[in-house]
Amino acid sequence: MKKNSIIEDIITACSEDTRLVSIIDDISKMPQKERYAFRKKISLILASNKSVDKEALKFYYYVTEENIAVEIIRRLRDEKT
Repeated sequence: MKKNSIIEDIITACSEDTRLVSIIDDISKMPQKERYAFRKKISLILASNKSVDKEALKFYYYVTEENIAVEIIRRLRDEKT
């Protein structure tokens, strides 16, 4: 799946569950090292919980990629204007 397609899927999910916007906004404000540390922690938590949806793990992995959260927030703000 291409990066732009994944970003669009996340933006669609944000319109369905606005709590995601807050999570992504918080991630977008983290310095890179903090984002990667957060990714590592969340991956360990989600991977150890067998009942957690794999989509949640993919979501956190993707939005902690360099500048992806920032790009999602930018696009969400652009949609509002």
